[in-house]
Amino acid sequence: MAQSFWLPPLLALLLAALNWIAVGRGWRTIEVITKPGVMLVLLVWLGSTAGFAPPPLWFALGVLFSLAADVILLLPPARWFVPGLVLFLIAHLCYIIGFLYTPPPLNPASLAVALLVALPAVQVYRRISASLQAQRQTGLRLPLLAYILAISLMLLLALLTLVGESWLTLAALAASAGALLFVSSDALLAWGRFVSPLKNGPVLVMASYHLGQFLLALAVILQYA
Repeated sequence: MAQSFWLPPLLALLLAALNWIAVGRGWRTIEVITKPGVMLVLLVWLGSTAGFAPPPLWFALGVLFSLAADVILLLPPARWFVPGLVLFLIAHLCYIIGFLYTPPPLNPASLAVALLVALPAVQVYRRISASLQAQRQTGLRLPLLAYILAISLMLLLALLTLVGESWLTLAALAASAGALLFVSSDALLAWGRFVSPLKNGPVLVMASYHLGQFLLALAVILQYA
């Protein structure tokens, strides 16, 4: 049991680290192998520990659609960015459904968390939307809005596990940290692509993305396995 539990996460972290190095140094072949490899290992880890019955099923589907998006985005970005965005949007919807299996608490703390999520999300959307307007890419504004709404809701539901009683403490901490990293990854990607390039941006995007997905998978396993 111990061996079957630890081997997949260690392999996922190793592949992730190799991916970050490959992205930073331009090792395209290793990047192409390791980027989807991380998500494939996380999917196997989820299935072998938490199983594929709901609610873990929805998180596994989120990993699966994220894997598909990773593959799509390895293709020429100008052509495949929107399809990749749609796949990630579906992944977030799957995560949302998974979190909703345990109803979020309704209390003053929940309202405070909602405000903490909403205010930065509005600011990020306004800034990126203004850049899209300036670049005459207004067709991306609606997909961007839908994506920000979905990922903000996913983040909110993850953070609400901290102020409710349904989730185990360690699982809630992992879910919250994972969602925050996932949101950070998307924000860094969008900012670097549409607003201003970031130093070491691609590496930061992939590191926060992989760590976020890893912690979300860990949270589900801690909660349901």
